[in-house]
Amino acid sequence: MKQMKNLVMFGAMVIAMASCQKEAVQLLPEGTKNKVTFKVSCFEQIPFGTETKSGSAQTLEDLCTKLNFAIFDGETKEESIVQTIGDEGFGTVSLQLKQGVHQVVVIAHNGDASASITSPDKVSFSNKTTTKMTDTFYYYGEITVGKDAQIYDLNLERAVAMIRFNITDEFPENATQMKFYYTGGSSTLNPITGLGCVNSKQTEIFAVTPSDKRFEMFTFPHTVNDTLSLKVSALDSLDNVLKEHEFNEVPVTVNMITSYSGEFFTGGTSSYTMSQIAIAANGEWAGEKNIEY
Repeated sequence: MKQMKNLVMFGAMVIAMASCQKEAVQLLPEGTKNKVTFKVSCFEQIPFGTETKSGSAQTLEDLCTKLNFAIFDGETKEESIVQTIGDEGFGTVSLQLKQGVHQVVVIAHNGDASASITSPDKVSFSNKTTTKMTDTFYYYGEITVGKDAQIYDLNLERAVAMIRFNITDEFPENATQMKFYYTGGSSTLNPITGLGCVNSKQTEIFAVTPSDKRFEMFTFPHTVNDTLSLKVSALDSLDNVLKEHEFNEVPVTVNMITSYSGEFFTGGTSSYTMSQIAIAANGEWAGEKNIEY
């Protein structure tokens, strides 16, 4: 009788242990998801612009109008979220992600269309919009999702170089457009390296207005310090070329402005090399090179 009682007690203990083990497994089943929040909290650099001074406070809305978030598990995209300025919670995203390692890519820009994040090492922009590239910031990092909710404050870095082109003489009456064609840079970004990853032929076309003689365009350099070839054309309403200049070995550096200034329509040569122009650093903001043509 005593032996039978012991057997019953042992059986009850086994059932209880199995029940506890089953409950523990239910707490952390395979593929468990937990809440992860990403906040775009700051930028490493201030935006390009002559009015902005180093050290001045900038809000997210001052820097970009569109945010693209993408979460990857290896090469598999798990989540893709687009935010536009004015959206509630602009700059903050909360997701349910499964436990484990994930790659995070965030792109901040001012383009009309969303950035296309096809993989952690490839981000491209639509070539069908009026302005193909804008001031662009990025973040790449790996995170490990655990059993508790997590919050990540993300610091984005600028990925582009700017070419600023200033015309100091008057436009002809029949000039309606300025066309900028440049090679040597990239319109596709590798967020892992923060550099361009394809050889692009980039074109930007701007409408001419008498009051605005400054034109700005962007590229992702292939190296931190790179060079471009730039052809600038003034066009009439029928796309006929009125005046054209070529600029060789145009220096471009990530987070720096290369600024060309001069008379475009009044005489002068139509081709320039680095041996023919002078470069002066801007002492107030070390991110600009001024070149007279």
